[in-house]
Amino acid sequence: MPRTAQHRHTFPPTGVLPLPEVPDGAGNHDLAHAGTAQWVARTAILTRPDEVVWVDGSDEQWRELVTRFTLDDEVVRLDPGARPGSLLVRSTGRAGGSGHTAVVDRVAVVDRVAESMRGRTMYVVPFLLGAPEAPDLLGVHVTDSPSSVATLRALTRIGSDALDAMGPEVEVVRTVHTSLRSPRDARPTLRTVLRDERAGVRTVWLLGGDDGAGVVEALRAHTDDLAVECTLLHVHGDHGTTTVAVTGRSAVRLHQWTPGGQRVEVLAAGPVLVGPGRDGVVARAVTDGAVVPVAGLSPRSAVAADVERDAVFVDTALNEDGDVWWPGSDDARALHLIDRHGHYLPRGGDPAAAGSPDATVAVRLHGTAARTAVRSGGVPVDAFVVTDPAGAADVDALAARVGTAMPVSTTAWGGPAEIAGALDSLSGVTAAAATATAPSPGRREVAA
Repeated sequence: MPRTAQHRHTFPPTGVLPLPEVPDGAGNHDLAHAGTAQWVARTAILTRPDEVVWVDGSDEQWRELVTRFTLDDEVVRLDPGARPGSLLVRSTGRAGGSGHTAVVDRVAVVDRVAESMRGRTMYVVPFLLGAPEAPDLLGVHVTDSPSSVATLRALTRIGSDALDAMGPEVEVVRTVHTSLRSPRDARPTLRTVLRDERAGVRTVWLLGGDDGAGVVEALRAHTDDLAVECTLLHVHGDHGTTTVAVTGRSAVRLHQWTPGGQRVEVLAAGPVLVGPGRDGVVARAVTDGAVVPVAGLSPRSAVAADVERDAVFVDTALNEDGDVWWPGSDDARALHLIDRHGHYLPRGGDPAAAGSPDATVAVRLHGTAARTAVRSGGVPVDAFVVTDPAGAADVDALAARVGTAMPVSTTAWGGPAEIAGALDSLSGVTAAAATATAPSPGRREVAA
């Protein structure tokens, strides 16, 4: 619902708790959703940042923010000639760690969050998913992490478009992320996610970690139980186009062409909403982009074009030209690398160890009508490919939740090579299934 003169407010709205010791970083933004403005004020009082900055999504402000981010030597602006608009984030040595705990005590979380942003800037990022005129999800993400801001920019539409859609009756979800890097808090912690629903408002608390990947966890927590982790592919072959959902993350490492000569296009990766549709199972992307593992990416990868601009790399190495490098990238010689700590690789060092084995890149999936469709109305799924024994059980459990049989499930336990073989084997099977007058219920296994 767009703003109107009847429900426009300046920040902070009348009666909102003031922000002691915190400058007014909202820049007198008009904000229709008064409850959200009050929540931002209370969060600032709780976390005590030195400054509050509202992100408006403009290119001008983004250039200023990137300059601010790179004052910290752990955020590097990449060569604009090689990677325009892209950043490298070095997360090693930060508070937090891998993994997360979904069930925690709320009182303990709030206690840990208190004053956790002292000495840092709190960024307030309004965001939306879907079309601005009819968004699927409206939210406000509060964080002290530049990489989280950059990642959210890659995955969603941020700034004034989201603010304009926030009418007084619109549901707005809330996310608080603190990297726990305040000078007063040096205690290590695993990344913790707490989903908090009180008084009909959904809030996600995300503690620890500063690599941006936690943003995906927070966004997924705002979806229902039908969100599954998978990669949606269009496979173009002699029998036409097949839409395939692959569980797990190895599918994003696939090359643009399979051994059988079929072209592969990545439509979405990460949390995907799956449910029944008119013609069977329909899948819709939760975000406009994806956080994908860097390992295995190459110029022939199906997402190679997407990582060339506006990408956020985490824990990769740099080559002597200032471009990101990882095993499998263009510079196989790996000479004169700068490792993920910002140090030159010593003589005789292992180039593969220059970056983290868990290095990721956040990318916006640009272009094509198919990608637009999977972010709006969704696309029918022709087949599911599972990448491990647990994945097969996940597909069956999903079928039970959706209330319909999965179309075709082919087992391809292994890496990209096995998945590519499974995609080739699906070509004739899905074509035959599409012409069958009475498809049999249940899940069919196709040998990879």
